[in-house]
Amino acid sequence: MSYRLESPSGDIIYFDNVSYAILRDTLAGLAAYPVDYATTAPPGYIGEVINTATITPRTILLSVLILGAGRAELERNRLRLVNALSPINGQCRFVWTAEDGQGYYLDVTPADGSPDFSVGTAPNATEWPCKIDLIAHDPCWHSITQMSIEIIGRHDRFVLPFDPGRFIVADDARGADITNTGTVSTPVTITLHGALGSPISISNDTTGETITV
Repeated sequence: MSYRLESPSGDIIYFDNVSYAILRDTLAGLAAYPVDYATTAPPGYIGEVINTATITPRTILLSVLILGAGRAELERNRLRLVNALSPINGQCRFVWTAEDGQGYYLDVTPADGSPDFSVGTAPNATEWPCKIDLIAHDPCWHSITQMSIEIIGRHDRFVLPFDPGRFIVADDARGADITNTGTVSTPVTITLHGALGSPISISNDTTGETITV
């Protein structure tokens, strides 16, 4: 299991105990995504009634050690981390590689005041502790493995703006089934470009609804 930060500038911060290390005992915010419940308490009702549950942004808390042979190298590595996290450059990508080799990512921005280097170091130190708070406005993990699919033989006219996960494609050119095998319901936007020579039907097996274009 490993972690890294990918900067929009192309720099990659590896937490591999060479230049940077994560104190894993303090690592927080990587498990279940936060949920906000909207509830009501009707008169005479014991407890509350849950009306809706909404997934909210995720905050990741990292305690990091910046490593270096001396003060000069510590300063270089500190500046590199600050530049990689600069929100001016856009969102970073926090990547987690699981034990089975599968990679997952969250697009993140640093919270205000992060990274925090309030703990100082001695002139001859070889470690510099800092705390990093990262906000993932989309709190759901995404696979780094990108997949493509050809539907009805004309993939350039069928656009899915999400990774469909594993899917089954029909053997003929009359249709295809796409199954989202993730753990989060994913709203789907389907865009058809150009003139269509024949009607196309799109069915949702979960809801039983069908539209024909």
